[in-house]
Amino acid sequence: MRFVTRKEMDDFAFKIKQTTCPFCKCIGRLIFHGYLRGYDEFSSKRIVRGRRIFCNNRKRSTGCGRTFSLCLIEFISGFTVSCRTVCSVIELVLDGASPPTIARDVLDHFSPHYVYFLITRLRLKQSFLRTQLSVIAAPQLEHISDPLLHTLLHLKAVFQDADNPVATFQHRFQVSFL
Repeated sequence: MRFVTRKEMDDFAFKIKQTTCPFCKCIGRLIFHGYLRGYDEFSSKRIVRGRRIFCNNRKRSTGCGRTFSLCLIEFISGFTVSCRTVCSVIELVLDGASPPTIARDVLDHFSPHYVYFLITRLRLKQSFLRTQLSVIAAPQLEHISDPLLHTLLHLKAVFQDADNPVATFQHRFQVSFL
């Protein structure tokens, strides 16, 4: 799975036949194999979240037959909420908002328990996030009682110029944020 911007996905479509397969290193065997679809966070409408790429091994083609995905960076793999919504949740957590307040202000179309679920996932992933972020910059040693707040401040400090630090994290490290 690779995280790409919409422009990078469009550019990939033009050079797909000149791209090597990441598995067998064959050139000229890659074809589009379908869309990665998911639900929009504000409605029940299905939207495109990425593309699947197939290394063609059918008929006389000598590819390996394996697939890989190009995921758009504005979505988190396996989640309905977008990176922008997770950034809003992070901002409110850093401001000291309670989960019911976050549910009312940001995720009013979800169950209030979903905010607790997101915060729990952030807590479970914080060692992974800290390890990745420490590659770019060491964390600032501040006296904060909650380690999650320290991790989120580190994320904001590393990607301070980005308007969407979660999407930038996924694009930079090529891993899902949650």
